Amino acid sequence: MPRANNRDAILDAAETLIESQGVASVTTKAVAQQANLSEAAIYYHFDDKFDLVLAVIARHLPALQDVMRPLPRQAGTQTVSANLARAASALAAFWHRLLPALGPALADQAATSRLRAFLSQQHLGPKRGVEAMTRYLEAEQALGRVVATADPSAVATAIMGACQAIALEARLEDRSRRWVERQAAAITRALVAGQLP
Repeated sequence: MPRANNRDAILDAAETLIESQGVASVTTKAVAQQANLSEAAIYYHFDDKFDLVLAVIARHLPALQDVMRPLPRQAGTQTVSANLARAASALAAFWHRLLPALGPALADQAATSRLRAFLSQQHLGPKRGVEAMTRYLEAEQALGRVVATADPSAVATAIMGACQAIALEARLEDRSRRWVERQAAAITRALVAGQLP
């Protein structure tokens, strides 16, 4: 198997273990067994377990970025509610998928520092989603499709917080990703309704 495919197999195995058993099960030995590779293959691609966890997180960022980056340019298209509901659904699904990896990282100070450095180097993190939604709402405000008294940053922050809360509830209540996406869209439409002329 080529090395690039080994990396993907390792990431698939790590993600399967994180999803099914939690991040504590992500040992190099367990991942190697799941991927049907040697532990040496893991260390060829990743420095340590947390480097592997970061790579699992990173592999899901492009799908989220595909929704969030163009959002400000969508001002004036479709409806404000529809555009933000689509973004919120993607955000909540992202949080839902990665909460098992992120939770333990946030519980350990050294891991949190590494996660913070990773997000900073990659120009990522929750604030980027809030910034994209804020720019979008400001553009819609300039077009008169959001009331002048609205606080775009506060609305964007409320949507992000709702997405994170939905993802947590879904994990605690064993809800599906589809439920997560529907709830995020519904709550976002409710939050936005008071901001429309």
